Amino acid sequence: MKISMFATCVILVISCNGVQGQKKTAITQQANSSGAVGDVRYSILDEMAFRQANNDTDKTKPHWVLMDGRIIAECTLNELLGQPSYQLPDARGVFIRGMNLGRPDGRGDTGGNRNVGVFQGDTIQEHTHTFVTNLYSPVDFSQGNGHPPLVPNYSPPGYTHQNVNHPTDAGHPVGDNSKRLGAETRPRNITLYTYIKIN
Repeated sequence: MKISMFATCVILVISCNGVQGQKKTAITQQANSSGAVGDVRYSILDEMAFRQANNDTDKTKPHWVLMDGRIIAECTLNELLGQPSYQLPDARGVFIRGMNLGRPDGRGDTGGNRNVGVFQGDTIQEHTHTFVTNLYSPVDFSQGNGHPPLVPNYSPPGYTHQNVNHPTDAGHPVGDNSKRLGAETRPRNITLYTYIKIN
């Protein structure tokens, strides 16, 4: 054994004539034991590649599995949870949100103190819009031009009036908002695999 000292850093250089197989076993055990049961990890590797990279080759008792809503039984995670079978949370296609844990400042989960792994559907926060346009009379069609007469400076309760053209007037087409419309409200994001350690 040789000890080299640099300032406050002590570096131990240990030379040994151990067999390659023992080194490989030690590396495998270290990889398999990394992380605690119940830990969650993101990866760009699919399930087979991820398990190979973590030397997780025992198909009968895997250490890591996709968090895809599957039911597990006879695993270390079952023992820790005290449940003979347990359905994993399904992280496919959804965002992960921190537990609320009674956060009192109004910036937490509006769903309150949900149990771990519980799915929450999408919503749009309540808000208001200012309606800005000239308005047509709802009853008087005496102008005979296909539109009722304008009612200048009229605003229904809760709206603000400004002198702009009605969006359906000829020569004033409605703007195209379809480019960013879709079936959900979402931020910019990337996709990753989500794994959980069960053994």
